[in-house]
Amino acid sequence: MPRPRAKKVSLGSAVLANWGGLVGWGHGLSLWFMLGGERMRREQQVLAFLTTTLSVLEFTAGAVAAERSDLSAGDAALIGSGALYGGLGLGAMTLTAVWDLDEDAILTAVGATALVGSIGGAIGGNFLRQSRRLTLGDASLVSTSVLLGMYAGVVASDWFGALDRSETARWLPMLGAIGGVAGGWYGLGVGEGHHLTTGQGMIIDMSTTAGGAVGAGLVLATGAESATAFLTVSLVGAIIGYGVSSQAMLNEKTSTAWLDDKLRGLRMPTLSPWFGPDRATGVSLGGRF
Repeated sequence: MPRPRAKKVSLGSAVLANWGGLVGWGHGLSLWFMLGGERMRREQQVLAFLTTTLSVLEFTAGAVAAERSDLSAGDAALIGSGALYGGLGLGAMTLTAVWDLDEDAILTAVGATALVGSIGGAIGGNFLRQSRRLTLGDASLVSTSVLLGMYAGVVASDWFGALDRSETARWLPMLGAIGGVAGGWYGLGVGEGHHLTTGQGMIIDMSTTAGGAVGAGLVLATGAESATAFLTVSLVGAIIGYGVSSQAMLNEKTSTAWLDDKLRGLRMPTLSPWFGPDRATGVSLGGRF
């Protein structure tokens, strides 16, 4: 009996599935917040059930949706990251707005708006991908830009004493969210039309992280105990790593990266002769389109 042929999974399907699993866990946490009451929030079994179930469901839904829509890896990453950062951003802004309420009201409001923001972010990512041809490397650049912007917002809030004084701490999540939005728009703009490869996107990501780590290490090496110095120098290092690596990668020729990303994992069309009773009478065309 012949063995069944394994189904080939596209890169876009794998990417959106992974994002779905991550975002699904966050959705489970948001629903747990929304259930209300300290008693329910102390039920760890409910938290485990919600996060695990939604993570598995959204992992599967992401894979199926990407396959049916024939999404490229870049498109899938844009939708998935939009869902994650949309939820984080709106949830953070809500936290600033309801800072003075009781704990139950805060968690319920943040959980609800995080869900709404996540759905809106996924819709926004789907809208953007229809007008922009993004590779997985482009999406990685945007994601790194968002995270760097969020970190810059946190550091800026520390300059105003948000980490030291409770009366100004409420602005920390708001500034982080604003920084993330600014970073995302910058990443979309600076990378437009370059079609970075996956490897180039990873280099930018790792260079940014390495720059921040070097900056933090320099502060620790001097024995300084100031949190502001630690955060500021690490931010400067991350910005330098991001700036140098992104400019180097964007200056390389990568015009075929989007096409390579789109075709990866697909069967290419094949031509073969079609034989009649006595001789070849035509040509058959096969493959996936």
